[in-house]
Amino acid sequence: MLAGLLTLAITPSASAVTFATTASSDGPDLVPGDGVCRTSADPMLALCSLRAAIQEANALPGTELVTLESAVYRPVSPLPAINGSAEFAGSGSRATVIDGGGLGRVLETAGGTVEIRDLTIRGGVNAELGGGGGGISNHGALLTLDRLAITGNLARSASGARGGGVDHMSGTLTIRRTLIAGNRAEPGGPGADGGGFGGGVSSFAPLTLEHTTIHGNVARATQGGGAADVASGGGIAIGSGVALMRHLTLSDNLADAGGIGGNLFSAGAGAELRDSILVGGSDGAAAENCAGTQPQTSGQNLDSGTTCGFTGRNLKDVDPQLAALTTSGGHTDSRAPLAASPVIGLASECALDRDQRGSALPIAIVCDLGAVEHSNDLMAAISASRGVAPPGTEFTLSMSATNIGLDPTGAIFSSLLVPAGVTVVSTQSPGGACAGQPAPDSPTTVCPLGSAGLGEPLTAVVTVRAPAPARSLSPRPWRAVSVSHQAATTAPRSS
Repeated sequence: MLAGLLTLAITPSASAVTFATTASSDGPDLVPGDGVCRTSADPMLALCSLRAAIQEANALPGTELVTLESAVYRPVSPLPAINGSAEFAGSGSRATVIDGGGLGRVLETAGGTVEIRDLTIRGGVNAELGGGGGGISNHGALLTLDRLAITGNLARSASGARGGGVDHMSGTLTIRRTLIAGNRAEPGGPGADGGGFGGGVSSFAPLTLEHTTIHGNVARATQGGGAADVASGGGIAIGSGVALMRHLTLSDNLADAGGIGGNLFSAGAGAELRDSILVGGSDGAAAENCAGTQPQTSGQNLDSGTTCGFTGRNLKDVDPQLAALTTSGGHTDSRAPLAASPVIGLASECALDRDQRGSALPIAIVCDLGAVEHSNDLMAAISASRGVAPPGTEFTLSMSATNIGLDPTGAIFSSLLVPAGVTVVSTQSPGGACAGQPAPDSPTTVCPLGSAGLGEPLTAVVTVRAPAPARSLSPRPWRAVSVSHQAATTAPRSS
């Protein structure tokens, strides 16, 4: 019998490397590809800059993790394009900032699988001829942007300025739980002509947007009067490719100077809106949320006007009743639904497990339309002036409700379930008189508490009398803590 010898050759896979960067250096990497992020051979000066980390990630196999500290990074010249697989993780969009300083585009991705999360991209300017993406430009990467703030960037070109905030030309792009606000795409420079395409985002390849707010972006045009002198899509402009937009809040974007599509412009039939809100868009002369090819719709959507061609279950010519863009908790600024908003509880699905503010989804049984959920959550508590009451004695019950959510509440009502034989003597409540007296058919006292801001407690005080003993029984004390209490708002969020 012959025995055979089988040899297995196992090649170890390249292990991912973590590069912890500092904002105090912007120097290039000493030896790209050696696995060490350092700007100098001198150990005292060998800092890991963001620039050096990008160069290392581009040169190495595998997916590197690049961490950014809580600081403002200010590159002195445009950073190199990212063309290798990498993850870039900040310390939160309110803590970590990459500021282009008007010197060029902030970030460019050109290949690989790239994720950028938890930071702010601002102050970028792309003034290249026919260029786009003052904040971020994607040319071929499988790119994911998560929990970013992309604000105050500019695409300016003598011809064809695209994507003031983000320009997506090829590859794939997924944007989640992000704020894109205050960006511009506009013609500029000698002989400037044409119109900006996508003040916030321009896209020509597969695009997915989820739980994201796109607010106050502008696409501008020259005044030449030609067919090309038109601004398109103040918020989003889709030139080609499939675009799935789920749980977006598109608000107050502008396609200026007689432009088209204040909030959304689509040149083809690949755009789909699902469970999204479009409000306050303008073409520079009149209200206009949508232009171009009307988007496909699924779930329910809301158009504050009538330009998106919504039919069926979609809402049109309806005010979504959103708060102004503000901090309101979470990773980035957002526009939350007010307590009486019609978008509450209308979504067909929750696109992600958390919304733009980081609130776990769903907060209620069904999610809301738009990027963030209306979040007021009540914590109810009750205390008694005594734990045990002798028969026939009076004592007070303090019923409090505290808003532990992120948004102001609607009107709160506190309900006291009073056991048989207990008499309500008097009530005091900040929202007005309590109603309902204990009776066989109505043992509940309801007290209006008013509305509560974040963390605000509201309290009603009810004085009650313990039941007197039956003549055939010996007197027994009554436990005050046996009273139950709950609080609820008129909005669908309650505890």
